[in-house]
Amino acid sequence: MKSNKSNYLQFIFGGGILVTTTLLLLTFPVFSSTGPATEIRISNAPIFSQETGLPEGVVSDLARMFRSPDEDEVWRDYCLQFLGSALEREDGVTDEDRALARETLVEALSSTNATFAGTALRALHRGAPADPLVASNALRIARDPSYPSSSRTTALLILEDCAHATSSTPSTSSTPSTLAETAAAVSADPSASPLLRQTADAVRRRLAAGRGGVVESGP
Repeated sequence: MKSNKSNYLQFIFGGGILVTTTLLLLTFPVFSSTGPATEIRISNAPIFSQETGLPEGVVSDLARMFRSPDEDEVWRDYCLQFLGSALEREDGVTDEDRALARETLVEALSSTNATFAGTALRALHRGAPADPLVASNALRIARDPSYPSSSRTTALLILEDCAHATSSTPSTSSTPSTLAETAAAVSADPSASPLLRQTADAVRRRLAAGRGGVVESGP
């Protein structure tokens, strides 16, 4: 049996198992989340069985582990993904857990480390695509060179999605003109990665053609 937290989390969320011992295995430090990507199979797991409520304490454990600098960055990013899945559930999640998941994701938007901000923004967008907080933070992150290019790319695509989804009643953060200005600024940003600049150029081409973008769900 591999000593990998993801295996235990897959076991819990994929099957809806409510086993205290498994929760202890999940949070016990000896089960490191580090290792080859092929061993971290969370993105392919059936996440959060809709047939049962979440095991008690899982959301608070995920929030705690994301906030711990002692945890591996890859594992902390996966914690954000699972917290996002909690927001998407229509039932089986307590109001307290839902509030904690959202609070932790909003907190992660301020992080310029790794991919945390992009992952959190994507999760919030899936959970509440019309939330003005999503568009305003997408605009802020896309324009901010202190964030990794991966998070800025995610933010730009989400901003594009918001601009087209709210075209009937747009906010100042998500109008097509704001999107065009942001994409132009990113294209000219020397600190932006080639992929980010290419994404910005593609957004501008789609705007010129009158087409909306699609945000990939991604891991």
